[in-house]
Amino acid sequence: RYQQASIEHLPFADGEFDLVTCQTLLMHVAEPRAALAEMLRVLRPGGRLLVAEPNNLTQQFSADSVNRQLSPSQLGELMSLFVSCSRGRAALGRGDDCIGDALPALLSEFDVEGVSVFQNERSNFILPPYSEYQRAELEQVISHADSGFWLWDKEDARELYAHGGAETELFETRYAVFMRQTQLFREQVRESQYTSNNGSLHYLISATRRS
Repeated sequence: RYQQASIEHLPFADGEFDLVTCQTLLMHVAEPRAALAEMLRVLRPGGRLLVAEPNNLTQQFSADSVNRQLSPSQLGELMSLFVSCSRGRAALGRGDDCIGDALPALLSEFDVEGVSVFQNERSNFILPPYSEYQRAELEQVISHADSGFWLWDKEDARELYAHGGAETELFETRYAVFMRQTQLFREQVRESQYTSNNGSLHYLISATRRS
């Protein structure tokens, strides 16, 4: 059966489950430690914790056909923008885009053993002529960009950036490079010239609660 509840306050008894699992959940919570503690509370001794979480920043810096047209300095500006917004998101309690990288260390703080990590081996390649699925996926990205909301809208990005530890006076310059990247993507897709072979950095992490 299904039951909706807060990850911080699961309505189950201690040690009730043999397996507790989640996918791309911890990246959205303000306190991942509290979420892990609650997941482990309802896991029986000897039970398995299984979580699937990403590092979403890596996808932004793949050498696709758009980023290959940007200069090293432009890519540096983008990196500063993306990293600052990601850190600002975490600082504001809106989640951590890179939680997958931190989870093994976080789990070591708990009474678990046998921590293991597996990485997604699947490559997400895009090559013209696009399949029907690829075309729909690319057009959806363009639709988000045309609506002014692609990753973030500008004012949301400004707030995240301001809380991410970067130089606030450089925001406009860096956001302009982001808009240039978005425009190049739009043009290449419409002309069936966009290509990509990036693999997402996504982890499957497991641990056993000690008996």
